[in-house]
Amino acid sequence: MSKKYTNRKDALKALRWDRIKKNCFLWSFFAFSFVLSFLCPLLVNYFFCDIFYPTENAILSGLANISFGYFSGFLVYLFSSFLPGTKKDVEIIDSIYFNLYNISMVLEYIEKEFLPENSKSDNRTIRINLCNYLVKDGKIEHFDTTESLPSTLIVDKIHFKALELRLTMISEMTDKLITSYRRELKSEEIQYLSSFADLADLLKKTVDSNNVTINKDGLFIFIMDYLQYRILFYRKVCPNYMRFKYCEYNITHYN
Repeated sequence: MSKKYTNRKDALKALRWDRIKKNCFLWSFFAFSFVLSFLCPLLVNYFFCDIFYPTENAILSGLANISFGYFSGFLVYLFSSFLPGTKKDVEIIDSIYFNLYNISMVLEYIEKEFLPENSKSDNRTIRINLCNYLVKDGKIEHFDTTESLPSTLIVDKIHFKALELRLTMISEMTDKLITSYRRELKSEEIQYLSSFADLADLLKKTVDSNNVTINKDGLFIFIMDYLQYRILFYRKVCPNYMRFKYCEYNITHYN
């Protein structure tokens, strides 16, 4: 399980150690060059003078120059890129996670409306209950294909409007998140979030022009997409920003 950080300092420290571990060869070479930068001049000055040990002296002097050059360059990277970069990154991670938390709260509120209390939020339960939520007087027990549905489906206008408004909220929140952090989000994460945001428009297409009946194929596609992008949101997007967040809010699927 990921450790929960309660302050920015601990999260930043953990993030930096994680970056160091992922580039252990680079940092090991930095430590090695640091040692050689000071060790080689000592050996040259006290043990290998250029008169009695010309070859060894030349090799050690050259190695000292190379090590010092690499060490100097790494110090520039350390103070101009690594330290300020990780400081910015941990703040971005926490901010993105908080935005994802807000989206998850709306999603949880949606599911509380149609899922029985204390029920398991597995795909089959969500699929059947969401279908009955949108269909007026819905009593559907099986929803594996459109053949499982009655020939005519009357829309529950109150439930439909409530779901449409909340999905629209998610769409707007998701669009703002992508707009604000497009550079920091991975391409696949943007794809998942964009598809999640499109659910509001997909829902609107399930009803006829008079908002009376529901198209069976449209309903099936909407619910399948809802299940798919819901899973991708929780399993592929949220965990990436949970590890080094330090805000006190937690997406309940990972409590």
